[in-house]
Amino acid sequence: MKSHPTEEQSQWLPEMMTPEQRKTVTRAYNHLMEREARGWDGLDDYIDYLEYLDDDQLHREADAIYAEHAKGKVRCLQEHPIENCFIPMLVDAAGAIIELYKETNSMHVKNKYIIQYYLAMQQAGIILCDPA
Repeated sequence: MKSHPTEEQSQWLPEMMTPEQRKTVTRAYNHLMEREARGWDGLDDYIDYLEYLDDDQLHREADAIYAEHAKGKVRCLQEHPIENCFIPMLVDAAGAIIELYKETNSMHVKNKYIIQYYLAMQQAGIILCDPA
């Protein structure tokens, strides 16, 4: 039996997104929520600074960084197989959210949270981009 998205989910993950984009954004959000459950870490300080930016400012900042990331292969600092790395999924989710914002000029609070984490991880030097 196919489940139908709730009103809250449909606003968060609109039909404008492809099924793959919706899946990626959902997985990224769930991963960040699991991380959040572990408690406060250094990234939370970066996120506190980003709370002062409005959606348009967040979008513009993320769009500039994403443009650079899209030119290469992203990864984290850890030496592990890329299949086990969260960073490529986060960057893909950020790209989908940026694209959605350009179409709707609106950012759901969950998408804003993902973008804030994306920017915080970039600021903290956690996201590395190797030439393609």
